[in-house]
Amino acid sequence: MTSKKRKFSITLSRDEIEEDIFSFTGSKPSRWPKKRPRSVQKQLDTLFPGLWLGSITADSYKVSEAPQKG
Repeated sequence: MTSKKRKFSITLSRDEIEEDIFSFTGSKPSRWPKKRPRSVQKQLDTLFPGLWLGSITADSYKVSEAPQKG
């Protein structure tokens, strides 16, 4: 008889995440994400040319309506 593992996950707030990182490392997390070195980013762009497209959503292209002439 096979039993399936049940998945368990919860969403943490930004403060809870910061508190957890502080308890592990002893310092607060950096506010800005670390950038990859340019050479590494170029290699990733070559291997996966559309990788950055994952961050584009339909909301990125919302255009407000033009005012009506009148």
